[in-house]
Amino acid sequence: MSLDVGIAATDNQDFTQDILWRDMDSFIQQEFKVSPKITYGKHFAKPGWNVKYQKSGQVICTMYPEAEGFSIMVVIPLSMVPLLEAMSDEIETGILNMIKTAIPLKDTLWLMIRVNSDIALKNVKQLMQLKEIVFGS
Repeated sequence: MSLDVGIAATDNQDFTQDILWRDMDSFIQQEFKVSPKITYGKHFAKPGWNVKYQKSGQVICTMYPEAEGFSIMVVIPLSMVPLLEAMSDEIETGILNMIKTAIPLKDTLWLMIRVNSDIALKNVKQLMQLKEIVFGS
């Protein structure tokens, strides 16, 4: 499924043209064998249009369009933090700080990561792959 479905994004931006968005969407669909679901959410942290990716009833991540990039909500188990800290040479400082300062909720960290560079995109992909390999979700 292509995301060229014409979501009415805020400020009339055509976020589907963004190469980072397309790259992430393609990665998620191929890596997790899922299709995107376009929704309008009222989440307190990021209300508005978003794209959810679910597998077996569980949300893998949610992407939120923004000007010049996007944000992605990824939930990771607390037990993954030491693995990520061991990879600190490979992870962008801002993302690593977010992981270290996030407030745990039911043994998980809910990370809203801004993706506006190739390195941030790479880090989110690594985070999701590691979670899938180690925890199977």
